[in-house]
Amino acid sequence: MRHTTTLTKACTLAALLALSPLSAQAEEPLSACFAAVGTFITENTVGAEQAGPVHSRSLLSFTNGGHAFRNDSDQDGGQMHLSFGDSRGVWRCDGAEGGKVKLSAVMLNFTYPGKDHGRRLIGRLDYNGTYDTADQTLRLSALLTFVPIDGDPLGPRPKEGIPVAIVGKKIEVPPSD
Repeated sequence: MRHTTTLTKACTLAALLALSPLSAQAEEPLSACFAAVGTFITENTVGAEQAGPVHSRSLLSFTNGGHAFRNDSDQDGGQMHLSFGDSRGVWRCDGAEGGKVKLSAVMLNFTYPGKDHGRRLIGRLDYNGTYDTADQTLRLSALLTFVPIDGDPLGPRPKEGIPVAIVGKKIEVPPSD
């Protein structure tokens, strides 16, 4: 009975890895892609002046199942003048080379009508960038776009929108005393 349970777990794990969105073609072993799994505290700069001041901070998480989650300090609409909810989406490992994991993600959220903005929209963030395993730094370029609440947010990758630069550090549990 114990052998059957272990075999079942091993087969299940193998099937999940084979079907995982992280199983992209990589120049390094698939295990290198898993280095990007975790939660990051980020600094986000919005707009054309991407070297400018930080507009918000986020908690951005990538799971080993290909899910992505984001909470942002500007969700009340301070800098963006637009209130919005938590973001959810998916990410993909686009390969790994020289200690850098290449990744892409798409995340969606919803805006809330407020005094500055009366329409409900679906926000979409398309991410591209790298996670450097040596210094545990995430560097992403994102494009923020909006569609009406009854629009299709899952269409092709938008060409124009609001650029966002994101730099983050992986959150680690400190060593125990």
